[in-house]
Amino acid sequence: MKRLTLILAMAVIVLSAKAQNNESGNIRAGAGLVYATDINNLGVAFKGVYTFTPEWEGAFGFTHILKKDYVSYNVIDLDAQYIFSQSGDQISFFAIGGLAITYARIGATAQYAF
Repeated sequence: MKRLTLILAMAVIVLSAKAQNNESGNIRAGAGLVYATDINNLGVAFKGVYTFTPEWEGAFGFTHILKKDYVSYNVIDLDAQYIFSQSGDQISFFAIGGLAITYARIGATAQYAF
């Protein structure tokens, strides 16, 4: 798991250096901290967005909630975004639809999908 986290962190750093505008074929990436209110614990999130056309984007996100009481959570997000209008570089209105898959790991051996 440590190796996967390191690889994802390096990928985010490398991809963050790319230009972040809405031309076709561009990749935008970012990382951040999250707080899971259900279990009162911190986590790390990575997200990448690929622009197919000026209107359509696809996004992938991975969130890892740190272990607490022998339980850790992982969330994989797959999203499609349609941009209705964009006012300059500041504001855009879009519709989003997607799928989120959540995994909980209890101890070191069992894994459950919700």
